[in-house]
Amino acid sequence: MLLQQARRDRQEQVHAAEQVDTQAEAERMAAALATLPAFRAARNQAARKAVATDTFPDSDVPPVSYLLSRAVTLAAGRVEADAAAAWRDVEERIGEVAGKLAASGVLEDATTAPTRRIKATGFLTNLTGGFPPPTRTLTLLLGHPALTVPGPRTASRPVADTLPLL
Repeated sequence: MLLQQARRDRQEQVHAAEQVDTQAEAERMAAALATLPAFRAARNQAARKAVATDTFPDSDVPPVSYLLSRAVTLAAGRVEADAAAAWRDVEERIGEVAGKLAASGVLEDATTAPTRRIKATGFLTNLTGGFPPPTRTLTLLLGHPALTVPGPRTASRPVADTLPLL
């Protein structure tokens, strides 16, 4: 009975050590994934998994695939938190960012709203290290007075000094 308890204790210790090793490896993989621009730009879990599989090609077979899935989940959480912080910072400095965008000349040849959005998206993504901007931030930026495009001027008729009586 004492021998059986000792075996169980030893098995539990080995299992606990394996779990610690697995968690440490998942953390290491997650840290590597979270720095990749392609992983940061991925908009969904499938795209993130594809980047992870390309980064760690030997990790997509069982039982290691669990480790890869865990790493993707951990990295996605980090990226989402980092992206939220980056976009809060951009929105707090929207005037400064609008000035940088205007000075960069990125929008000079953008004559349509969709083209302006695409070019501004690229600018913001590069500015934040690979985080694609949320619609809210992009709209706030493009609506900033430093970046608004004046509407077309229409020829106006001179206003008469007096109104005709009917």
